[in-house]
Amino acid sequence: MNEHDPESWRPCRAGEFAEIGNNLVLLRRRRLAMQTVSSLCGVFLVIGIVLWLGPVNDLPVYATITCSECHSQMSAYQAQTLSPSQMQQMDAHFGHCPGCKDRYEKLKECHDRKACDADDCDVSRDCKASDKCKVSNCMSWNCQAKTCQSSHDCEAKSSTDCERKPL
Repeated sequence: MNEHDPESWRPCRAGEFAEIGNNLVLLRRRRLAMQTVSSLCGVFLVIGIVLWLGPVNDLPVYATITCSECHSQMSAYQAQTLSPSQMQQMDAHFGHCPGCKDRYEKLKECHDRKACDADDCDVSRDCKASDKCKVSNCMSWNCQAKTCQSSHDCEAKSSTDCERKPL
């Protein structure tokens, strides 16, 4: 059949237009199904890659230790009970991370015996301690009844509203 020669045209069979319309609808549905399946496969692929690679560490890593590891080792670092390599890692971490360095300085200030024996260590509000002890509010703890490690032995008592809340 030649489209330029009307003599070669013949009449359409009955239902041919309906068949062409059905074929077009079927093709449209197949295309939509393929797009949906390929999109879902792409999403599952991305999710699989993310899960395979593992969760991303939100904390910065300086000197092969994270900030949370640094926080957990600060008291051991201050007591000098860490291994030499761990001490070097902590030193390097403090050199790169000002937040951890400030936190350690506050911790060190709180545990300094000279500051505890001075009168300015007693800065808490309504906390109560025994006569021999001073009460401190070191490191931004809310109403903490804790003696800085002073030279004398004592136990501090706190009121019921006072709770020890670390940073």
